[in-house]
Amino acid sequence: MISKMSKWVFPIVILFILHNAMSQEHKNRYSNVDNKALYDMNGSLIWTDSLGYITLKGDTIARSDLQPLVSFDNDKDGFSNYIDSCYYNSPMYHDNEIHFWITFHIIFNDNMKIEEIRLTGPISSYITPKLRSYLINCILKTDGRWIFKTKTYGTYAYVRTCTFY
Repeated sequence: MISKMSKWVFPIVILFILHNAMSQEHKNRYSNVDNKALYDMNGSLIWTDSLGYITLKGDTIARSDLQPLVSFDNDKDGFSNYIDSCYYNSPMYHDNEIHFWITFHIIFNDNMKIEEIRLTGPISSYITPKLRSYLINCILKTDGRWIFKTKTYGTYAYVRTCTFY
């Protein structure tokens, strides 16, 4: 009886290990590679496999609607430069050799008013809630600096990754 059970124990253990390994890979909180879910730094869902962007209100925006229809100050690097200046002039900046990145997701209504700002990035002690709040406040001060590349009706998104050194 024990020999019959041992034939099944090994394959079951292997399947269990593989299942756990794949589950952990899928739970990577900040990955949107290979259509995995993407969550913001507060743990709220941003992207799903085939639906696209999920707003904080629970609305769904199709991925095709997230084309870059919005620019900041009509400059390719304008937003990155603005966020850099916010960070390096902030009270949280300490001339340390710290490297990290944050992706900013900014959703606008059809009047170019910011509806929501969400941040994604690695789990890091450098990206504190105080720093996130500070950067969001900096973005909220950019009213009037956003330009339509193509005017359509509906919701607009701006997604940009900034690296801090």
